[in-house]
Amino acid sequence: MRKLKLGTRGSQLALWQANKVAAELCGRVPEIETEIVVIKTKGDKILDVALSKIGDKGLFTREIENALLAGEVDLAVHSMKDLPSFLAPGLVLGAVLQREDPRDVLISHRDCTLATLPRNGIVGTSSLRRIAQIRNLRPDLRVTDLRGNVETRICKMATQGLDAIILAYAGVLRLGLTGNIKEIIDTDQVLPAVGQGAIAVEIRDNDPQTAAIIGNINHLPTHLTTLAERAFLQELEGGCQVPIGCLGRVNGDGLFLEGLIASLDGEVVLKDRMSGPIDQGEEMGRRLARKLYEQDGREVLQGIRRLGDGTMAEPGVVYLMGVGPGDPGLFTINGQQRLEKADVVIYDRLIGQEILDYARPDAEMIYVGKASSRHALPQDDINQLLVEMARPGKIVARLKGGDPFVFGRGGEEAQYVRQHGIGFEVVPGITSAVAVPAYAGIPVTHRDATSSFAVITGHEKPGKQVSSIQWDKIATGIGTLVFLMGVENLESIVSNLLQAGREPDTPVALIRRGTFPDQEVVSGTLYDILAQAKQAELQPPAIIVVGETVRLRDELKWRERGRLWGTRVVVTRARAQASKLVQDIRDEGGEAIEFPAIEIVRQEDLSVLRKALARLEQYTWIIFTSVNAVNIFFGELMAGKIDIRDLKGIKMGAIGPATAAQLTDRGLKVDLIPEEYQAEGIVAGLASLISSTDRILLPRAQGARDILPISLRAMGAVVDEVIIYRAETASRVDAARLQTLQDGDFDYISFTSSSTVTNFVNIIGRDNIIPINAKVRVACIGPITARTAEDHGFTVDIMPDRYTIDALLDAIIADRASRQP
Repeated sequence: MRKLKLGTRGSQLALWQANKVAAELCGRVPEIETEIVVIKTKGDKILDVALSKIGDKGLFTREIENALLAGEVDLAVHSMKDLPSFLAPGLVLGAVLQREDPRDVLISHRDCTLATLPRNGIVGTSSLRRIAQIRNLRPDLRVTDLRGNVETRICKMATQGLDAIILAYAGVLRLGLTGNIKEIIDTDQVLPAVGQGAIAVEIRDNDPQTAAIIGNINHLPTHLTTLAERAFLQELEGGCQVPIGCLGRVNGDGLFLEGLIASLDGEVVLKDRMSGPIDQGEEMGRRLARKLYEQDGREVLQGIRRLGDGTMAEPGVVYLMGVGPGDPGLFTINGQQRLEKADVVIYDRLIGQEILDYARPDAEMIYVGKASSRHALPQDDINQLLVEMARPGKIVARLKGGDPFVFGRGGEEAQYVRQHGIGFEVVPGITSAVAVPAYAGIPVTHRDATSSFAVITGHEKPGKQVSSIQWDKIATGIGTLVFLMGVENLESIVSNLLQAGREPDTPVALIRRGTFPDQEVVSGTLYDILAQAKQAELQPPAIIVVGETVRLRDELKWRERGRLWGTRVVVTRARAQASKLVQDIRDEGGEAIEFPAIEIVRQEDLSVLRKALARLEQYTWIIFTSVNAVNIFFGELMAGKIDIRDLKGIKMGAIGPATAAQLTDRGLKVDLIPEEYQAEGIVAGLASLISSTDRILLPRAQGARDILPISLRAMGAVVDEVIIYRAETASRVDAARLQTLQDGDFDYISFTSSSTVTNFVNIIGRDNIIPINAKVRVACIGPITARTAEDHGFTVDIMPDRYTIDALLDAIIADRASRQP
């Protein structure tokens, strides 16, 4: 039996569509089975920006298509209207299911239609196509951007004070939400989007076996009709950023096609129709597009693209940024702030993932790194890339190791972008010439040794006939010499210094991976450093330090004295929660490998929590079982403009000291912190405090264990359990880190909750657990987490007596010490 993996978004509608495809397949091809794989797309991650502001090319499809091309899934299931104008190379449309009603619907809490909405009423939608047509029909209405899945948009209608929203009828039908519909809008009023109501299935173009299977569920009339509509779209090069609509209807062997181009203000709405044989639908779609284009459509589209939503009339800016030598703690605040707002990130080799993680999830990441023997992109091409990316108005962050103006070719890049009319700013970085020796315990100056130092390139421009390094001057005239990028030329550097008069017994240090936890230092003198480097098999890149201050290393080395020096610890907490543990590991000299297995996601619908907040006076206790619950609870409290003094008289319970600290930081007294930091501890602590007169509010995570509410109710209390967030499998997984984990190239892995264990296994793959378990030590914060880890095949080596993050780290440190020779 063959198994087909179906890639899809994770919304309820997307899952409905994927299950529909799976059911159709299994019903018509019984010898196959299916598995649905949820993939988060760019459009799912950015929910607070209008679609027209963030682009439409693959907004809801690219990540799924990438998984399909990579062979991670066999099929990609999409709403046809979400597909970009042209499919990605290597993919084809394998099947289109029979179309649902393609029209739009008006949903409102008022008893009205589009025509009878009150004057100046507010209508929510995310589609420029709808906005243009609504403005044409009802210029008095105010139209506001509305993002989110179908259920979220319906919920927002009430919470954001909207009079109505407009959605695709098909999605509302499929989710069984038709009771909210006030009007099915005729296509004469609002023409639908291309492909609206149809479900598309993409496959790889080199997979004939899957193509044959998928052909069994293809609805040919729908397929041909939507291909004609897509041809209309392709001819106009349209998308979500352009108000374009098209709808085909089949009548026997014929096809009736209607198309639309509109201006953003709705003042110009161009419509035309065409009919012909259905097997000529694509050509008909192109002809209809050209016809409208010549009927003032050119001027309309050019005006939209010139003034366009999300585009900028002025060029953007290039930030030439130094990120320091490697330790992410040396990245400047100024650099972090600029990186966080960049549209495009162009980065070099050795830029750590911890720094790249500061970039926005939707930022375009472009690697142009250089090794000594090969370049990912030549410098001239990098210069051109900076200009091309910034010219449309984008903010470009150019990340360079160390400082951009210290042998970083930042000056060349600055000249190039300035010559091409692009603005730039320089964000200095901590140069490796100073930081790397410091991390090795070598000061570049010292009053008792030298008062001068020089930074010299160890790798001059290729093809240079005469060296610009004045060896006779620097060899004896400067105290400390720091050579960057010079390991491959070490023999030449040593020879030149000796010939120019530097003493053979001058101390030398070679520092590889400086400032990183696996920093390596090889020491010697000019006389024997070549032999020492050869014996150590030292590989580039490394820094060469020559001078008397190198003798201070044995006394001043500090990095290697950390209790976790040379130890690699995987941190699986959600990134927002992991910062303290990560920093503590680094402070102890270890390398924290951030691999967040979970993402904390607020529930889309928090109406139950809001209702509870409206009746706070009824509660005698509020019990918080996590820091996340505290943060979301008080976020909603503030959003609802509820006075924190309304909590007066309500007792507070916290599962542990970290959660309690979040409450005390808000000026609240915590009445209960159990000795055992888990649900059983809270139950034991409350046993003598709870009576039948108590009403308890329990805001917590979806999927949390039932023991707490069940036990509290058994004590006679009324418990209002409110689900306010969930832990989802992390959607953004760095490929290099994933490979590191699969190879077991680390010493410890830390789990701080059962969800981190489960989702880690989901990401890494169950087949990799046994080999990883054989190589590394597993540390769990408490018995519940440990039990989950053991259920998944891990051997738990470490569990602290107290179930806190600090205690977990102490236990890892103690284990490391016990295993030192």
